[in-house]
Amino acid sequence: VERSDITFDVAITNIRPRSVDIAITPSNDDPYTAVVMYASNLPAGSKDEQLDYIVDHYAPLEMSGYYEEHLDQLPPNTKFILAVYGFYAGAPTTNLFLYEFATAKDDVGDNTITEVRCTAYDLAEVIALEPYYSSYLQYADYFLSVEVFTAEPSPTLHFDIFARSVVEEYGLEAIRESLLDYSYTSSPDWALCTYDNEYVICGLAEDSAGYVGEMYISEPVTFSREQTSDASEFVELYKEYVN
Repeated sequence: VERSDITFDVAITNIRPRSVDIAITPSNDDPYTAVVMYASNLPAGSKDEQLDYIVDHYAPLEMSGYYEEHLDQLPPNTKFILAVYGFYAGAPTTNLFLYEFATAKDDVGDNTITEVRCTAYDLAEVIALEPYYSSYLQYADYFLSVEVFTAEPSPTLHFDIFARSVVEEYGLEAIRESLLDYSYTSSPDWALCTYDNEYVICGLAEDSAGYVGEMYISEPVTFSREQTSDASEFVELYKEYVN
């Protein structure tokens, strides 16, 4: 593979406890790749040895031109490495460029979820209008659509819908940790549910600094077939999900 003289201007901005923004501006249109890893995973050694390790242990994508990405679901107060290098036909074409950054320390935020509004839509009725959802029919009876309201605009929401029995079994601290680790969503959002079972909506809202406030815990909610709303509302509300 022919060597490239490509270089990179890298900007790592908006560093928060669980997210950062990355922008890469290459010096030309030659292909390259970028990999983000825990700094602790990068072995000691020469740049050539480190490059060999990255090529062997990661599956980089070949790309070209300006690239930017918002990275979230990161742990707070943790060091990472952004590794960038020329890359073509599965092989490096430049030396390895390394950029280290660390997420911010966590703290208690002042933003909270203040209200959630739940609406149920019968799954079979939705499928009759939009067959895209047909594969879900064997798993649930209805869609529970949840709209979340916060004390102040939130750049990132962490909320989910849990069976009441799950909340009681695992406890609120475990639920909170699972929300921070896995639940990154937007409002409104939906979940698959079963008639006459009880569900609890739990959630956290980040503030402008990326800190989360007190966890919101709803009263248990349950729906029967008679309490569902017009399925066409659901199809219209989530049409971008299908498209």
